[in-house]
Order: sequence, then structure tokens, then C-alpha cells
Amino acid sequence: MISSGTTPNTPRFLAVLDFEATCDDKTKLQPQEIIEFPVVVIDTTLRTFPIVHEFHQYCKPVAHPVLTPFCTQLTGITQETVTAANSFTVVWKEFLEFLHKYDLNQTNCIFLTCGHWDLLTMLPVQLRFSGISQIPLMQQWCNIKIIASEHLGTEVRGMPFMLRTYKLPLIGRHHSGIDDARNIASIARRLLEFQQTFRVTLASENSTKFRGLPPKIPKTPVQQTPEHTPALSHEYMSLVDIGANLTHKAFNRDNLPAILRKAKQANVSHVMITGTSMKASRDAIALCREFNAHPDATAGAFPKLWCTVGVHPHDSGRALAEVGGKTEKIVADLEKMITENRDVVVAVGECGLDFDRTFSTLEDQEAVFLAQMRMSLKVGMPLFLHERSAHVEFAKMVQKVNTAAGARVTGCVHCFTGDRVDVLQTYLDMGFYIGITGWVTDEREGRGGNLAAIAHKIPLHRLMIETDAPFLLPRNIKPVPKLCEPALVGCVALKLAELYGINVTEVAAASTENATALFGLH
Repeated sequence: MISSGTTPNTPRFLAVLDFEATCDDKTKLQPQEIIEFPVVVIDTTLRTFPIVHEFHQYCKPVAHPVLTPFCTQLTGITQETVTAANSFTVVWKEFLEFLHKYDLNQTNCIFLTCGHWDLLTMLPVQLRFSGISQIPLMQQWCNIKIIASEHLGTEVRGMPFMLRTYKLPLIGRHHSGIDDARNIASIARRLLEFQQTFRVTLASENSTKFRGLPPKIPKTPVQQTPEHTPALSHEYMSLVDIGANLTHKAFNRDNLPAILRKAKQANVSHVMITGTSMKASRDAIALCREFNAHPDATAGAFPKLWCTVGVHPHDSGRALAEVGGKTEKIVADLEKMITENRDVVVAVGECGLDFDRTFSTLEDQEAVFLAQMRMSLKVGMPLFLHERSAHVEFAKMVQKVNTAAGARVTGCVHCFTGDRVDVLQTYLDMGFYIGITGWVTDEREGRGGNLAAIAHKIPLHRLMIETDAPFLLPRNIKPVPKLCEPALVGCVALKLAELYGINVTEVAAASTENATALFGLH
């Protein structure tokens, strides 16, 4: 067990927790109940201190089932969200399974909170109300305000102050539980860069002894060299190519067996075939079925194939023309494909907006994109997203769907080639993962250099890698091959490792885990 104030080293895992609970500005609710349960886990032994696991659930309140207007305004949590959520008892069980799955225990993990309230007050109240026993792991914690106060030599009152002082951007919105947890994690990572030790803090500890003193912050964080770096092994080097256009004419049933064998030899365990039209989506499903049943696949010589089903913005006009302009017909056909093939279909898309090359009118693109976003919520699948020169309208449409549904669409912004940090941050704030291709390796004028300059700003827990084969051939391999194929996805991981300043095994582990979690690969 970690001892209060006596542990010389920070434990391997910091589990950042920040509850949101029922509340009102006029009446003190008795009891308060947890309505958002987020945890993000930092691995302190890896060089960039990445977030390696996340748990996030909403909870349905029982004592006060109707949220007050103040609560919704403060937290951004809607009545529809909590009404559709599971009870705290169910969420607690899922949380314990999460701890067990990732072997988070008293010997290697400490919970990190912003204040004492979450684990000193709120969780015990909720557990008593629900008739659930406390677990030892959550009976002690580290209050990050104490650690930051000791480092800065000043009283730390809250998260916004720490973000400003450490010059960190606000992720999402304040008082969203998951966003607050990610912001606290960002502060923790900065403190780890300064080699601060995270210890159990006592409930009686506070930072008032520093009241009135100005903050003192070193100009440059100390470069930390971790004691533990994952070994180069098949476990860590398992790769997922989340986007390969294997229905393209560059691939066929004659060359695909060799291409798939080559991918598996390059440690590619899963390949997602991109559906870009009604026909391409059907063809993608057929390829999955054919090659997953191939003798070489059953012998373990092929990666497992999955696919997306959707209509690319370029194909929106044609898709509408084929059904007399009725988006509901497109949705019905896509939904039928999905429901009949859920064992291989893992995402809705490729869908989105492309104002760079308008092969379909903007009106057709928007109509088909809107319909596919709504369908993704209905069928419970993430989106495989495309955006070119359409950031503002794309973000507006996503927000429109989220607001109307009272829930967030999930997904990955595939083949991100942007060069603006604010655009990247918008997609991260929306909760999307970011897919990076061989474009990041292209150093030629006007190509991937600007993306390479900002790629390290993608949190590892939101990163995915892909080839977009047969396009966007990686240029960090010599001689440059003639065909981009799934076996080359490791070249993307190598370039990203260089940009992050970390071992390629860390990029591989993070991107593979992200893809596995979002798309349900197994």
C-alpha cells in the first residue's frame, strides 16, 4: 500500500477522477448523487506520461431524478443524457471491471483529484446511498492542488489557476467531468515534467500556508528519462491500419493474399477497409468475409479484416441521384448493411464534407453527412470522418447533431492533414480521435511538413494511424515502394515517434489500443 507522504517515488499509474453530481443554486440537495463518472489514467513511466486508459459513464440519479436548470447549465449534462444512463450501481460494477482489466491496484496506482471533495465526501455519500461497500484503493488519494502549491510556493485554489500558471490550454469546457479530468491530467503531466512526486495527501492538508505568496515556476521543465520503456515485442508492436482502400482497383483477389501476408509479417494485426460508396461498402463487406475465411487467415498469416459502411462526400450526389434524392433511402440501405454484418462492420463512413474538390454539391454533401451522423447514433457505431477545407461547417453540423440528440457522436477524423492547432483542438474537444497517414512523412514543399510540426500535440490516447492505401505513400522508407499498402503503416508510427520524441513501441501501443477500444476490434 502507498503510504501517506512517505513514498519516495510516484506510483506507475495516476488515475485522475473528477465527479459531477446533482446540484442546485437555491437548495442543497440531500443526498447529492454522482451523474458523471470519468477517470483517465496516466502512465508515469513512459516518456511523455501519456493517458493510457479512460473510463467515462453517466449515471441516472434516483433521489432527485430531474436535473435542475442550474445543474445542466453548470455541467452541460442534459436530462436526456442521465435519463438514458445506467444507475450508479451498474456503472460502479463496470468501473470495478475497468480496474481489474487494467490491473490498477494499491501497489501501482493512486487516485488524483482536484481537491478532497470527490473521494472524501461525494463517493462515500453515493456508496452509502446505493448500499455499496468502499474499496481500499479509493480510501486514499492525492490532491493535485497540494502538489502544485508545494511546487509553485503559492496557494492553489482550483484548476483554472493551474492551467493559467502552467500555460496550458483549457480542454473542452470547465465542469464537464471528462474534460476536467483531462485538464487535471494535463496539469499532472506538466508537474511530472518538473519531476514532482505524487503522494497520498491527508484530508486535513490544504494550501493556505502559501496564501498571499506569488507563484514561483521554473522556466523550463526538467527532461525526464523514465526507468521503464516497453520492450520491442509483438505485444507492443501490434499495429492497426484503420483506413485502407482495399476495394480500389490497385488491389485485387490475385495480389491481396500476398499483400495481407506482408502486412501480418509487419506486425499489422487488424486492417479496416474503408467503405466510400454504397457499392464500395458492399465490396468491403465481401472482402472481409472472403479473406477472413481464407486458409491463410485461419492459420494466422493474415491480419483480421474489418470495414466501414458509408458514403464519402465525393459520392453524395451520385448516391442521392440513385434513390431519387431521398436521404432516408440511403440511410435505410446503409442501416440494413450494418445490421446484417455487425460481425465485420465497425464504423459509419467514410462520411463528412469536402469543399476542396466539390465532386458533389455542398447541399448534397451536407444532407448525406447529416443523415449518416444521425444514423451512427441510432445504430450505436462510431463515425469514420472526412473533412477537407470545410472545418467551420463541419464543426457546426457535428454540434447541431450533438445538441439535438443530447449526446455526442463518436469517431475518428480520418486522414487528418491539417496544419492549424486550433482546428486540431476543435476536433479533440469534440471527443474525436485523429487518424494520421503517410502524409506526415512528406517533407516536400506544401505537403506534410506543417502537419509534422503540430502532430505531437495530439494526445497519445487520441491517436490512430493508417495508410489510406493505395494513396499517401510514406516517404520515410528507402527506396520508396511503388504501392502504398497496409504493411507500411509502421512507417507512420516511426515518424510519429520521432515527432513525439518517444519510442515507436509507445506509439504502436497507444494507437492500437485506441483503435481496438473505439471500433471494438478483437
